[in-house]
Formats: sequence, C-alpha cells, structure tokens
Amino acid sequence: MADTLHPGAPDTHACLAAAILYVLREADQRPLVRAVVTAAREGSDSLLPYLTARGDPIFDAGRSLVRKWLATRHPEQDTETLGMAADVIVCMTISRLLLPAGEPCLTAGRLTTAALKLLHPS
Repeated sequence: MADTLHPGAPDTHACLAAAILYVLREADQRPLVRAVVTAAREGSDSLLPYLTARGDPIFDAGRSLVRKWLATRHPEQDTETLGMAADVIVCMTISRLLLPAGEPCLTAGRLTTAALKLLHPS
C-alpha cells in the first residue's frame, strides 16, 4: 500500500482508491489472508482472531501510514480529523475484505469518497 500512496497519483481520490484497491486485490493473492477471509465468509471464525483480536499491528501500521499520507495531502487538517479519516479507511477496507460489497474497484472508490468527505464535509 505504501508504494501505491507514495509518490502516488496527483489526484488524492485516485491515489487513495488505487491504494485501497491494491489492498483488496492483494489480500486475495496472499494465502494466509485469503484463508482467514474465506473462513470468515463461510461462517468459521477460527482464524478471524489473527486479523481482528490480534490485529493491532495491522491496524496500527495501516492507520499510521494513511494518517501520515493524508497529512501530506491535507496539511490544513487537524490531527484528530486526519486520524479519524485514517481509521475509517483502514477499518472499512478490512471490513470489506470480510464482507465484500461488489466489485473491488467500485468498493475502493466508495470507501475513498466516504473517507475524504470527513476532510471536506461540504
């Protein structure tokens, strides 16, 4: 994801959508992540704790990466708002890994639009 964000596309929406799409697609290519996601979708939560209850390093690293990137794109925003947007992006992306809502490209665009609304509410 970091490679997709930095230096990234000049358009913030396009860059963030590309990064989210990368995560959604990459998760399907990684055997361990795919096993966790597939088991969760099929009703088994035996592997889910590895992504959720023991997922602090994943969530923390994702939030930090996205928050820092957002700060470079939106330096006018306060730290709390940037943190909230980063949290929404990371949590919703992981949520959509477990509960897909359509094509990954469409999902990435929708998550991006929703998160960026926090930075530009009007």
